[in-house]
Amino acid sequence: MFRTNQRPIVVLLVMLLSLASCSGRERQARNLLLETTWMIQRGEMVEMIDHLNGLIEEYPDTEAAIMAREMLAEAIGGCNDQAGNKLHEAFACATIFFIGEPYGSLDKDGLVAAGYKDTPDVILEIVTGQAYGFEMTARHVAGDLVHAIDLDGNMRSQSILERK
Repeated sequence: MFRTNQRPIVVLLVMLLSLASCSGRERQARNLLLETTWMIQRGEMVEMIDHLNGLIEEYPDTEAAIMAREMLAEAIGGCNDQAGNKLHEAFACATIFFIGEPYGSLDKDGLVAAGYKDTPDVILEIVTGQAYGFEMTARHVAGDLVHAIDLDGNMRSQSILERK
């Protein structure tokens, strides 16, 4: 019986052993797919998404590309979720700001003063910083959605492609 912390190693070994029975193109594609596991462990989501896109483009007709498409959809969804979570966090800080300054104008400095912590991969924008008409947006650099929130906490999401 394997301990839980050994499972990733076993999965990698099974993939490596299965390489012997693959064609040259499939083997190359699977090797590229294996490289993504290290990117995941290092938290390199943007790089991993670029890597998966490259694999899919170069080896579109392989089983590894099928797995890469699934991984890509999951990774982009995770990035979108992270942006949505950061927007909720920023909204909580904006609420704190407006409780103290109901007629104030919120900017990034005011958000940080209220407790918001920036994340490098999430782009947060204060569209309207006054309470009346307040709106903030957030998107992950590797995501495909832009999330927006108003002062009442109503959140909506829109595809980046639809915004252009």
